[in-house]
Amino acid sequence: AGVHWKRALHKEHGTELFETTSAQIRSNEALNRLGDELVSRGVELNFDATRKTVGQPPLTDKQLARTLRVFQQHVKNNGLSQVELERAAQEQGGQRHGYRAGLFLKIFERVSAEWERRLRAGGYIDFEDMLRLAAEHIETGRYESPYTVVLADEFQDSSRARVRLLQALTKADDAHLTVVGDDWQGINRFAGADLRVMSEFGAFFSHSTTLQLATTFRCPQALCDVTSEFVQANPKQLKKVVQSTSGYENRPLQAYGFNDPSKIEAHIEQQLEHMASLLNQGKLQAGKGGRTTVLFLGRYLNDQPKRLQRWSRRFAEQLDVRFKTVHASKGLEAEYVYVLGLVEDRLGFPSQIEDDPVLELAMPAAETFAMAEERRLFYVALTRASRQVRLYTSLEKPSRFVTELVSREQLVVEAVDGEALETCPKCQSGVLKLRTSGHSPFHGCSRYSVGCDFTRPIKDPKTAASPAGRPDVRSPTSGPASKDATT
Repeated sequence: AGVHWKRALHKEHGTELFETTSAQIRSNEALNRLGDELVSRGVELNFDATRKTVGQPPLTDKQLARTLRVFQQHVKNNGLSQVELERAAQEQGGQRHGYRAGLFLKIFERVSAEWERRLRAGGYIDFEDMLRLAAEHIETGRYESPYTVVLADEFQDSSRARVRLLQALTKADDAHLTVVGDDWQGINRFAGADLRVMSEFGAFFSHSTTLQLATTFRCPQALCDVTSEFVQANPKQLKKVVQSTSGYENRPLQAYGFNDPSKIEAHIEQQLEHMASLLNQGKLQAGKGGRTTVLFLGRYLNDQPKRLQRWSRRFAEQLDVRFKTVHASKGLEAEYVYVLGLVEDRLGFPSQIEDDPVLELAMPAAETFAMAEERRLFYVALTRASRQVRLYTSLEKPSRFVTELVSREQLVVEAVDGEALETCPKCQSGVLKLRTSGHSPFHGCSRYSVGCDFTRPIKDPKTAASPAGRPDVRSPTSGPASKDATT
């Protein structure tokens, strides 16, 4: 074993050796012991807070302040005490971030105390305290609610603090509560929303009944069918069948794949030109107000097209062109929706950026289904359209959401500037991607990291970029867009 070899090597050369365990490293005991061992051997430790460290840079003051404030919002929304937080940190102690969580709580305790002191000194309360104090006022009898009917909208975005206030307002025997929400659009966990208040509604409000609002006046039925199946892949989502009143009959979902992302905006501009031309000729029905609405959506603000202002000015008479992040688009709609940045990457869609682990101490329990909230966010993006959604993805690193729709034969991706994607013949969920082993190229499944080991050798390296058989991706049409992409 490695440890015996190391012991023998140090003994042979007469060098110093002391040993640690993984448990000591996780608890930070190993670092303290390292200091003690070095000092006992005559090493003088010189702590320098300004010295650059390897790895990720330390948090800036602004980043730390933001993390503390977000953490505080979760703490207050969920009514957590310092003791409960410390217990949660101890439970996290057996994990990688346990020691860090303990240090963070020490900082948070002091910052939180100073926050409350300044609020009291100025006679202020923060938003979270408005909810808490209002509920306490009712619960202690200092205020008697005169309301017999209470309506709460967007209930899927409710925090525990808001639920507590609703419970207090409706505790009288003659009070009635009606909530309206869609758990398929629950995308605000980071802001304190706890989706369980919808999925486990009866646990918070007894003697309840559920009425499904399953009719949509926006999306075409074909789009409803695709998006409903997609979001309900998560078994925790409430089940329903959505029916549309839309009479739109053309293909509502279109996708384009690129190897070179710099070509995407030129392709979009061609589509907008074609759309404006059809409007001028009376071959495409204009939207309300005489203009057709076009909404560009991105996972991040950085996804905004650089040519957006140019398009807005150039096509002002025919098109109402806007950009929103998907989060900001909830509640909005447009005739045509372009979803950008559908790349399998850290800053792609779905986003692979993880929340700071310390926030988990106070946030609502995380879901076990992979990318559950990102899946709902993609659903929100797709359901903004009253006519058609156009997806823009990478041929090299297509979003897992795109490949999922492709594998279900619900989506065709047109390869605009590269070779087509091919569905993995083994798992039927991933797509084949060019890989190399040593100097030999081969095609492998994009779902290799989650267990699909399908590979196929490439006999002729010159054809390495061209997987045989492309049932899921078409070549681009001769014009700027196909008929389904423009009407």
